[in-house]
Amino acid sequence: MKYFPIKILLAGLILIPVLHLVTIQALERYIEDKYTEEIKEIYTGDTQPLFNGNIRLKDAINNNIENFLRKQTLISLGTKVDVMVTTRQNIILYPVVFDSDADVLNPPSRQEIATENYRLLNEGLAVSVDILLERSSILALSIFFCYASLGALTFLRFYLSGVKKASKEEIERKMEIERLRNLEEKHLERMKVLNREKITLSSDIQKIKQNLEEYKLKTVKNEDDMINEMILLEEKIQQNIDLREKLQGENESLKEVTKRYEKEKLKSGKKSAAYGNVTKRFKALYKNISVHNKAVEGFINLIDDMKIKAEEVIHQLDQDPARVQVKRKVSLYKSDETVFEVVFAYGGRLYFRKPKDAKAEILSIGTKNTQTKDIAFLETL
Repeated sequence: MKYFPIKILLAGLILIPVLHLVTIQALERYIEDKYTEEIKEIYTGDTQPLFNGNIRLKDAINNNIENFLRKQTLISLGTKVDVMVTTRQNIILYPVVFDSDADVLNPPSRQEIATENYRLLNEGLAVSVDILLERSSILALSIFFCYASLGALTFLRFYLSGVKKASKEEIERKMEIERLRNLEEKHLERMKVLNREKITLSSDIQKIKQNLEEYKLKTVKNEDDMINEMILLEEKIQQNIDLREKLQGENESLKEVTKRYEKEKLKSGKKSAAYGNVTKRFKALYKNISVHNKAVEGFINLIDDMKIKAEEVIHQLDQDPARVQVKRKVSLYKSDETVFEVVFAYGGRLYFRKPKDAKAEILSIGTKNTQTKDIAFLETL
């Protein structure tokens, strides 16, 4: 289709995953900063019980952080939160490390607990929060769905606009062809009238010539008048002949324009049908590879002999990629893609890539003459 928004489609396929990844990373950083500040405000709680020795510092930190985490809705949506609280001497206060048997059997007194709490608080505490938003979580999938919906709506808008333009262009082409046909019919009718006038004038000339001969016999005086009248009639005939030839030339021009419109219409339809047929045939025959739209267009533009050779290479890539004779690895300046070049039928060129644990993808098919354009296309991947 002439107005199919292929660029919008490709841009959407590239931008949607990128925007999704960037949004997830930004959201992780935002949540991490937010939780860090909020935990710093509540993790020690009321210091009076700590200084009285009623509770150990690490137990208070554990209770406060656990209560904080239980209230966070984002955790239930798939956000994984790792919190660590340490002293300046790297003593871990959270998450809680199990007490030794000695501490269980001989618990410290309230005075010892208060002294230890004061020492740890005086030493200073460090809070570290790590956020991981799992890619299969509800929140991550919702973000991806929003971007995908936006991309689909954008593509649909451009697609409908292209369909509207194509329909309008088709209507205008039909109207122009109809106008040219009507004009052609008018010219043909005019030519018929001129032919009838020519016949009438020819008959009149014959009569005048006959009368002229009679008049010559009767009188010499009227000879000059009759000759002048004949000259005038011959000039009128010549004018009609010239006009007829001019109309014939215009008619031929109109026929050429009409044929050109009809050929363009037929060519556009055949190319669209050939594109669809080749795409369907490749999908049906070759299950182990994928073929890019650019490669399908290049394949259609090849001559028949080169198409046969190109399809032999495609068959090898599908059945036994190890048998494909790669000429070289293409050096790309603007892309990190690993692309290989295969030569067929001397002047033919086929470019493909094979990601790890994925199907080989044929990116472009062309000739030595189109090699520069094909490399420029590969730079955009």
